[in-house]
Amino acid sequence: MKNVILVALILQLVITAVELYGDYTFGDIISFPGRCGQQIFEHFAVYVGPTNQFGQGDRDIFHRIRVAPDGRYCVFDYIKNQGVPTKRNYMDGTWEKLSDDNINRNIIAMIDNCGTYDLRENNCEHLATYVRYGRAYLRQPGSIGGWLFCLFYGGERQCSNADRAVENMQGENLQIILERLQQNARNENDCPTSG
Repeated sequence: MKNVILVALILQLVITAVELYGDYTFGDIISFPGRCGQQIFEHFAVYVGPTNQFGQGDRDIFHRIRVAPDGRYCVFDYIKNQGVPTKRNYMDGTWEKLSDDNINRNIIAMIDNCGTYDLRENNCEHLATYVRYGRAYLRQPGSIGGWLFCLFYGGERQCSNADRAVENMQGENLQIILERLQQNARNENDCPTSG
């Protein structure tokens, strides 16, 4: 009878953990919708779990922030503070996920060497893809931000391939897009955070 109760208790804990944290494993890229503003782009983080392996306590994600009150732009935080999470390992199948040891190394390297936030060259998605794949990449799959380049570039065929549209983007259309993205980033900075 004790074994049945123990198994039931363990099963309940597992179910609770999956409900709280989703079906995430170490190194998964997690995205969240923008918190306020026009919600043009998604926010990206890397799931590390509440293991305290980096001295982060029970904080379960590692991500880049835009405003760093203490000078650290790459921080650990709680998945529950970011909004509705979605697993976004969108480059799996194209790039190989690094080993857990290499993901650990990348996180440790970025904790104090994150650099300042830059929308085009050093943002949360760059960090997440670098940690998971060893390559910093920006695509914003499925978000309005990912499609903005396509919309200004024009053509339905180009919109099915955001990367190609970005490569071919030039001139004032690019400037308009970047201004809108920067304005949205400013709106997000002014947005109150939880926790």
